[in-house]
Amino acid sequence: MPFFSISDMIDVNPKTMMEFPQITYTLNLAVALFAVFVAPFAITALYKNVKNVHRNLKVISMAMAVCWMLQPLMTAAFLAVLLIKSEDVSITEAAKTPLGLTTRQIMTVASHSIKTLEVMLAMERVLATVYSKVYEKAKAWYFLGVFTVIFCVLLAILVNAMVNIFHVSFYITWAFLVSTDIFTFVSLVILSTYNRRLRLKSATTAVALSEKYQIIENITSIRLFIYSSSIWFIFSSTALVMSIVTDSYMAIGNPYYFGIINMYVVATAVYWNFQIPRGRQIFSVVYQKSGFFAVLFGSRRVCNGNTVETTMGQCVRTNLTSDEHMKALRDMWK
Repeated sequence: MPFFSISDMIDVNPKTMMEFPQITYTLNLAVALFAVFVAPFAITALYKNVKNVHRNLKVISMAMAVCWMLQPLMTAAFLAVLLIKSEDVSITEAAKTPLGLTTRQIMTVASHSIKTLEVMLAMERVLATVYSKVYEKAKAWYFLGVFTVIFCVLLAILVNAMVNIFHVSFYITWAFLVSTDIFTFVSLVILSTYNRRLRLKSATTAVALSEKYQIIENITSIRLFIYSSSIWFIFSSTALVMSIVTDSYMAIGNPYYFGIINMYVVATAVYWNFQIPRGRQIFSVVYQKSGFFAVLFGSRRVCNGNTVETTMGQCVRTNLTSDEHMKALRDMWK
């Protein structure tokens, strides 16, 4: 007989095996299944938005998209194990079955991988900004995306081990997770501002065409991912706060946390589908009648009449005087 097993290492603290009513797990299962249904739409829309960007950004973003599918899928599988097995044994015992342990660890790692990939996505854009002159053709960066994905998954596994095996204080983990979200968002905002200044400078100085292309790619991709990162920050922070307020971080499967994260998958599917032409066609009708979506999804504007959409996603009038035109250009590059 072995000295220990994985089930002995995980949740040895009785407080971390607190059970919630079955109705809570049933409702979370419904949310997870709906997230599984919409996740392919999110993956498809994201691919259409990043298919022409640098290989590294494409690899990192598509790896994150895979986690959008994997996280709710494993959550649904874990909850299904709890509900089915609980007919014969307690939910606590059901969670310690091999299938329960496996699905739970995978769903947790997938959730943490989304967060780590968000951070590395911002770091990849830092490299694309600093080395904008050579980044597109530099062979040294060719496999950076693949290595980054591997590193992010390993880091997510480490975070999962800290919580479920070594039982590091939830508040320490919470501080780490929130700080990484804030770091990602602030980094993207700074990069967006800096690249806009580079673009303005490139219009008046001699800059290689490849560098101009990289700067424009940085601006457009960062603009998209700033809003995507904001959505993750809102849902992730809400999930963490709810876990603390309800003490559900001590419960099996942390139902409030993963339930809200599955809602994030639904929200991000909506967002990315609004970034493709077909999604905007549906969105334009609602957008023109309500200002709500203008705040929530401000990265896209519906241009009609005497306006046209620029490469920066802004609407400008076509019937401007010379003075109005110069003012519009100055406002665009602020």
